[in-house]
Amino acid sequence: MRSVYLKYNCGSYEELLVAACEVFVVRLEDDSSDEEDQPRGRQEKGDGNYFLQKYQQMADHVNNGKLVLWPGKDYYNMMIRDFAELDNPFADVLNRNKEVRVPWHDIASVSYGKAARDAARHFIQRWNFTKLQKKREKETVHFLMPKTYSKTSFQMLDCNPHRRVPQAVKANVQVLRSSSVWSAGIFQVDCSIQNAYQHAISAAEHFIYIENQFFITMMGSQRVFNIISLSLFNKIVQCHEKKKQFRVYVVMPLIPGFEGDIANAAESRSIRVMLYYQFKSISRGPSSLLQRLDDRIGKDEWRNYISFCGLRQHSELNDRPVTEIVYVHSKMLIVDDRITIIGSANINDRSLSGSRDSEVAIIVEDNQFVDSTMDGKPYKAGVFSSALRRRVFSEHLGLLPADDDGTLTDYDPLTYVTTKPIDDVTCDYFFNEVWMKTSRTNTATFEKVFRCIPSDSIHVSTEIATFYEKRLLDDDIELSRKELSKISGTLVQLPLLFLSEEDLLPNALSAEGVLRLADTFL
Repeated sequence: MRSVYLKYNCGSYEELLVAACEVFVVRLEDDSSDEEDQPRGRQEKGDGNYFLQKYQQMADHVNNGKLVLWPGKDYYNMMIRDFAELDNPFADVLNRNKEVRVPWHDIASVSYGKAARDAARHFIQRWNFTKLQKKREKETVHFLMPKTYSKTSFQMLDCNPHRRVPQAVKANVQVLRSSSVWSAGIFQVDCSIQNAYQHAISAAEHFIYIENQFFITMMGSQRVFNIISLSLFNKIVQCHEKKKQFRVYVVMPLIPGFEGDIANAAESRSIRVMLYYQFKSISRGPSSLLQRLDDRIGKDEWRNYISFCGLRQHSELNDRPVTEIVYVHSKMLIVDDRITIIGSANINDRSLSGSRDSEVAIIVEDNQFVDSTMDGKPYKAGVFSSALRRRVFSEHLGLLPADDDGTLTDYDPLTYVTTKPIDDVTCDYFFNEVWMKTSRTNTATFEKVFRCIPSDSIHVSTEIATFYEKRLLDDDIELSRKELSKISGTLVQLPLLFLSEEDLLPNALSAEGVLRLADTFL
């Protein structure tokens, strides 16, 4: 492992604008035609510099309070309407006066030193291989050459802290990837992300925290082969047999991020097929994690070890309370406040097999520690992993400073005193009285005020129409606001009984049915 400096990212809005712009410019160049570029006397709409200037102007206007916070397609709700007209990014997709934006939750990191060099070399390898495959003869698309680094190059990071972002800490870091012959020209499949997940879960002694966009992982399946579910199963069984206190926290989207009205089967095939595989992975059928645990350690004993949650937020639109899910897009694992994996890989075969989607990640093993508590006993927690986990838990549980906007430089998760203890996440008090109680209270309040979908109260989609009829919001707005004041953070329970009595598989002749047979969703 490389010993490098790194920090998780809570970038400001303007920084996000710049990052988005850089990605967009790369895409414009990649999608350009094979004809020689013509010189331009002025900036045109097809020129990447045009969008760079446009984004900068928008950022300046936002800082002056002259424009909306989420311009153009940044105001987005994938379940109402998917992206369209991508060449016009500043045109609205939704009606801002009636339709609610879906907020996203994501995790990123900044790394320096040898691990950053390895990430750069992975990019260079993919770029050069893609040029060989698609742009071999195009002279304006150049091959990239890896840079040579001396020992002095890396030593400068230690001598000059101004070369690093504030609060970066030193840790052991290794770059991981899912890559193979089609994506990088390598003939040995690299599935080091899945290997790292298995290693970290197997090594866990106290807790595992997972945030992921998907959870498609089964045992004994003839179609899903990743070993995440099996690794979690073995760890929980092992701890149960040893009567050892152990917790697994899973946070994922309340509903898959596809366009469609879930009440209409024909309009929500993609959502339903993803729900089918996720419920089959979690709680429904002999391949699911929870049913396997029921069979092995006793009915509902898993509730002492593992929880599945999602995120939901509320606000006001036109002087009326509104709500929407927070779409979990992060792909992160934290183990024992000492090991962290952050990257692009979802928990499914597409991301983890190595031979399908190309992914990249880092695994961080802390080598600097602070005094903490675990299972009621003194414990040495890693500086990076513990700070990140406490920051995320504080956000989900509503324990951040009142003025936090993600950019406070004087906020330190390791020293900030929260109103509820979040250092020892293995003990019964935190698991039952903080995490589970908060998620239950928030879930019940949201359901009382809004009658939110998805819900454990809905077992078939024909119940949705009558389910909405009992909303407190329709009877008393002020009382609804009073109820919503009880909500703390965004944490809610994942409704494992949602549509439990309905066949979620699409017709085999539909587009989604064909894709399902081809394992596209897995």
